[in-house]
Amino acid sequence: DNMDVLLMCWPPGTASTIHDHDDSSCWVCMVEGEVHEVQFELPRLDRKFLESEMRNPTGATGRCGQLRPVKVTKLEPGGCSSSYANNDIGVHRVENRSETVPAYTLHVYAPPLR
Repeated sequence: DNMDVLLMCWPPGTASTIHDHDDSSCWVCMVEGEVHEVQFELPRLDRKFLESEMRNPTGATGRCGQLRPVKVTKLEPGGCSSSYANNDIGVHRVENRSETVPAYTLHVYAPPLR
């Protein structure tokens, strides 16, 4: 009731979309292999988008400024093995940059994802 815990598999060369976590905080722990977490500064949003988001939070349309990467963290066993993200930090993407080795991460979301 207080959290979601997910084990995710990242096949070689895959990446998530750039995303946020609504009202949830996210902790990521490296299980096997390695991934990179790329954090982006929240973009500036135009007025049309902000007004559309108020009417339809999951289907807002409009324009935003360019996404700028602000931090890249390599997660690997024995090195940096965890990271943290929430919407105050920005949006992020998880990438498996290996061409041959899958990766596995454990994600904890609190409160649970909607």
